[in-house]
Amino acid sequence: MSCIFVFLGQAGNQVGNEFIKLLNGEKISKKSKGFFDTYFNTTYSKARVVMVDAEPKVIKSILDEEKKSKLSIYNPKNVVYSESGCGNNWALGYNFKGKVKNLTSNIALSETESLLEETMERIRREIECCDIVQSIFVFHSMGGGTGSGFGSRVVEEIRNKYPNYYVFTVSIAPFQHGDTPLQHYNCLLTLNHIHEHSDGVFLFVNDDILRSITKNAKRNNAGHSTLLDVSYSVSDINKYISSCLCGMLLPIYNKDSKSHTPFDAFSLVNQVIPLKDTNFVELHTSALITHNAAQFTSWQYIAEDLTKHVPIYDIGHANIRTIFSKTFIRGGLQTSHDLNIVKSVLQKQAFSPVDWMYDRKEEFNNVVSSEEALKSYKLPYSLTVCANRTSFMELFNRVLTKSYTMLQSGAYINWYERHGLEREDFDNAICNLQSVVDHYVELM
Repeated sequence: MSCIFVFLGQAGNQVGNEFIKLLNGEKISKKSKGFFDTYFNTTYSKARVVMVDAEPKVIKSILDEEKKSKLSIYNPKNVVYSESGCGNNWALGYNFKGKVKNLTSNIALSETESLLEETMERIRREIECCDIVQSIFVFHSMGGGTGSGFGSRVVEEIRNKYPNYYVFTVSIAPFQHGDTPLQHYNCLLTLNHIHEHSDGVFLFVNDDILRSITKNAKRNNAGHSTLLDVSYSVSDINKYISSCLCGMLLPIYNKDSKSHTPFDAFSLVNQVIPLKDTNFVELHTSALITHNAAQFTSWQYIAEDLTKHVPIYDIGHANIRTIFSKTFIRGGLQTSHDLNIVKSVLQKQAFSPVDWMYDRKEEFNNVVSSEEALKSYKLPYSLTVCANRTSFMELFNRVLTKSYTMLQSGAYINWYERHGLEREDFDNAICNLQSVVDHYVELM
């Protein structure tokens, strides 16, 4: 069963590129045909990726890098872009119109064919090259115009056109103090849309990841000043997100049968996202931990170190609770005792379950174990946790508060109205996102 990836906008393409590079490195080390078929088109030996942006700069930079490295990962026929941009405006991105170009021709396509139509056409072609499609992943950010507005439109179109496929988003929330005054509106409208039209939202918050990376860097450089410039930090964030995704998506290897079991979207949805009203999940991985690698022979050490980077209290010092979770263990467990240690450490130190799940521990903390380590981690063992937690309420409440305050004063509304949105669209988005928060509160 195949997975198709759609990279949208600057952040979507940059994170997606890091992910595909990690994936390609794993492909080289594995000869399993099933692994190759899931993520790569066997006809062209290219990744099952569609790359789209309203501006060409980032995509061309990625493809130039690919050419210099002598890799051949992307299908140039699946690259579509415009040259006008979306102006950090969700409404402009959602209703985007502009001359569209394809990398293979580098000339404007018919003006009657929009960026959306060309994107959906590339997705359709990629789907037709697969025997069975299980899921489609859309990579995008929520703060700008292309990733937020156009990303929301693409997710909506995929859901409407392919209702039987699992649709997931890899969504990146901007830094709290971003560089555009419109980011709270953009996040509000995006969260509302992807919640409605996707089966699961893998939500990554830049501030949280940077905080973890900085904390880890200080531990690695104890006694030295640790200064991370912005460009390095953003790149590091992208790599961390990619490592999280690889830890979850790569096949599970069974040594006895000598076979790989591909990523199972059905099981993930049923175990971690069984409730549509609470379909936001987070990923954490031990790939962040690079210090004292010699101790990575102990599952207890790995589990304890991972939990140190997972927030357990929100901004109001309330406990963050876990509703559902699934742990991906790679490198193999030696004994059942190791498994019990991993479960115990994760549950006690970071992923504390809601009260009504205490008597349903097996249902709460699902575990799958692969006896093969990940080459990209450069460590013999690793953990990746996919968790449905109440941690996102802090982000949601901030977006709701900022957006409501701006709406009350009428700030920037005309920028959205000129591209087809009305005040009612904002009111509905606020109501719907507040409903998501309320559902999480009910489950605590």
